[in-house]
Amino acid sequence: MLKLLAGRKHDSRSHPGPAKNASDHAPNDHHTSQGQLCPEQGRMMKFRFGNGDKPLDGFTIKRGVGIGGFGEVYFAVNEAGKEVALKQIQRNLDVEVRGVRQCMNLKHPNLIALYDIRFDEDNQGWIVMEYVSGGSLRDAIDACPSGLPPEDLNRWFGQIAAGVAYLHDHGVVHRDLKPANIFEDEGIVKIGDYGLSKFISCSRRGGHTESVGTFHYMAPEIGKGEYGKEIDIYALGVILYEMASGLVPFDGESSQEIIMKHLTADPDLSQVPPPIRNVVARALAKNPAQRFNDVRDMVRPLGMDVDDRYLLVKTRLADLPPVVQARQTAAPQGFVDASPPPEAWRAAPQPNHAVPPPASEPITSVRYQEPIARNLRQGWLGLNQWWSGLKISGGSKTLILAIAVIFCAFNAGGLVGLLVMAIALYIPYYCVWWILRGPQPLENNNLHRNFASPVRPQPAQGDYFRARRERRHQQRAAAARNDGQPVAAVVEPPPLPRPAPTSRQLSVKQWKIAKRMQLATIPRPSVWGEVTGSWLGSVAVISVFGALAVLFQIGSGKQAQPILIGMIWAAMVSLVTAWVSIGLGKRWQREEGDWAIRSFTQLTWGFAIGALAYLLSDYLIVPWETITTQGRHVVDLPVQRWSGFFAQDGSPLLPAYLAYFPLVMGLVHWWKQVDPLRRTRFSFLSVIWSVIAASIVYLLIPFPQPWGALIAAGTSMAIQLSSPWINPTERLQVDHRVVA
Repeated sequence: MLKLLAGRKHDSRSHPGPAKNASDHAPNDHHTSQGQLCPEQGRMMKFRFGNGDKPLDGFTIKRGVGIGGFGEVYFAVNEAGKEVALKQIQRNLDVEVRGVRQCMNLKHPNLIALYDIRFDEDNQGWIVMEYVSGGSLRDAIDACPSGLPPEDLNRWFGQIAAGVAYLHDHGVVHRDLKPANIFEDEGIVKIGDYGLSKFISCSRRGGHTESVGTFHYMAPEIGKGEYGKEIDIYALGVILYEMASGLVPFDGESSQEIIMKHLTADPDLSQVPPPIRNVVARALAKNPAQRFNDVRDMVRPLGMDVDDRYLLVKTRLADLPPVVQARQTAAPQGFVDASPPPEAWRAAPQPNHAVPPPASEPITSVRYQEPIARNLRQGWLGLNQWWSGLKISGGSKTLILAIAVIFCAFNAGGLVGLLVMAIALYIPYYCVWWILRGPQPLENNNLHRNFASPVRPQPAQGDYFRARRERRHQQRAAAARNDGQPVAAVVEPPPLPRPAPTSRQLSVKQWKIAKRMQLATIPRPSVWGEVTGSWLGSVAVISVFGALAVLFQIGSGKQAQPILIGMIWAAMVSLVTAWVSIGLGKRWQREEGDWAIRSFTQLTWGFAIGALAYLLSDYLIVPWETITTQGRHVVDLPVQRWSGFFAQDGSPLLPAYLAYFPLVMGLVHWWKQVDPLRRTRFSFLSVIWSVIAASIVYLLIPFPQPWGALIAAGTSMAIQLSSPWINPTERLQVDHRVVA
């Protein structure tokens, strides 16, 4: 039945029941509190509408078909009696409708036709599409646990390739190819769910807003936010492997386990026959550039091709160069099947062609020996080591850091002057040192890169899983030979001991890709829950930070009332800046993204923050002349070139706000301090850089200090301490099930 577009939240490897006849319209109570047994998915599901309901003019619903992440799918008929499928869009209306409209005029026999987009009285979107009464490829694979017969495999895969080739040539990438989205209608294979696809272009290979695909069929590069038709090639490779063997190449007990296998493991190609083995190996390459450039290249080795009219034609077999596979292991010796496999073309276990991992490459980059830089680095490392080993509570450390930040902020003018002077002296010295001495590599440099190469299972683990699959095939073969006949007792070999768990180290890049793929699947309500929690946490952090700053200033002999007014203003502006940074950071956490675009977006938000800061300053009547504490008064700085930026008493005017805050927002990468995959929960260096960035902008737009630096420091501390953080040390110890 039509499970298309309804399985995004369901397990793509579910076992739906056989399809019923289209005329078999079982009545369904259309109250949402009642459930309906969906024959397509074999379980009770609650539908909003039932038999006889007419949510759209001209269409009568007969029964529910499925419920997915984007909405519900119903079998219905129009006034003329034509059978159609109606899909109700419950969320992401604009995303779904935009994708369907892009594909509305696509016409191909191997694509489910999209007829129309309609809206009901509540402005709820509905997609009217072709109704398919046949079963899905998921049903066909489940009916043949050991793999499809060759003729069925070629019939299914050839027509799938023809439909996908049509999509790609029309600038569309499917993004969610899987057996549950592929159907058969009277011998014609039809691809569904392509309404969620996206047009391919060089400028839009990233930036999708929804999680793409299903984990079993998801290409590794999707986690980076970069995608093209290569992800469809990868999904077709997984589907071809599953059609030939009855198993997916990468399976596991959790989404993280499956993702890790996609990133690091190689498929066991001994499960597929030679004509298909090389096709699958190339389609499942980790590097998208090493995969097929066109879907047609995948079917030619199978004796098929797609002509200029996108129709499947038969050709002679074309050979592919063999693909070296590093995971081929010999079959276990303890299990021998005396009978041939049920399919004549089933591939025999391949000999061991294990390739040892390449030796680690020595680092060829030059390590510079400039004495001042080397001593500064050693001193910084020693300070970090001392700080890490300091035996005090975390709250005490936070208090010390807050006091240090406040001290630096209130003395930002002098510190920036010293920094500028140091840079001015260091640059000529470095030039002279370069000419006289120059960079030289470290002697006896035996450092090697220890990044984990793609993790491969140990032979013991490979033997275990191979033996388990062999035993399963033996049992199926024995059951097929003795169906209905008495069978003598067979002594089963003892179960194989599962290999002991081993620890593997993943590279930081692999770990981040896997985590971002998981972050992309977090439901929107959960994300908003994290955002609101971080907002509340930032209120507490800024309140404590502001109170300490007020006490610090009053203790130094400043007047209490002006300082209190200024701190209230700075705290409110810091809070708004933190809230904007947290919101943008959570929006961008699912992918790496382009730093230039994100900096520009933050800069744009800086205009709103600057305008709000000006309104708050005007409302609170902030006494700038009294609370400005830098070495020389703001009016003494060369601000004549910034006409209209400052008043005669040094108070900043609206143009100063609209120039200072956008520059600070664009210069500091706040989203990296919000990123849950940041190196540490709290980085003192990030706070220092935020203060330095505010001081650099101060040299261009002399906004009253230390308030600009205080806002930058308070925002940095607030967003880091209040934003969720995933400890990266967990990547160092990954259970062997994740990488086996």
